[in-house]
Amino acid sequence: MPNRDLGVAALVQRLRDRPDFRRHPLRAIWRRTWWRVRWRLTRRPWLVAWHEGLRIALPKGGPAALVYYQGFSEPDTADLLRALLQPGMVLADVGAHFGEYTLLGARRVGDTGEVHAFEPDP
Repeated sequence: MPNRDLGVAALVQRLRDRPDFRRHPLRAIWRRTWWRVRWRLTRRPWLVAWHEGLRIALPKGGPAALVYYQGFSEPDTADLLRALLQPGMVLADVGAHFGEYTLLGARRVGDTGEVHAFEPDP
């Protein structure tokens, strides 16, 4: 839950610290604005074009907003998976949430590999 006590200056600084803002400031502001407007219009998951020709369904909240803003919730993790995964390998995505690394892994290991995704939820 965001801290509502932050002043405007602190919020602006947080935005300026984001990698996607440093690369494309106007795009970053637009994406954040559109994310909020979109969720006021509907509660259904949002199917968006994503990496490597894939589409991903983004739920409201959690790391899904980061995926929409910057491509991945944790870009360093995505870079590591891209570097390590090869066709024919097996990936276990434990804590898969909405499947951003599941999809990336499936694309990387291909038809000869396997991806097992688990989201433990009591």
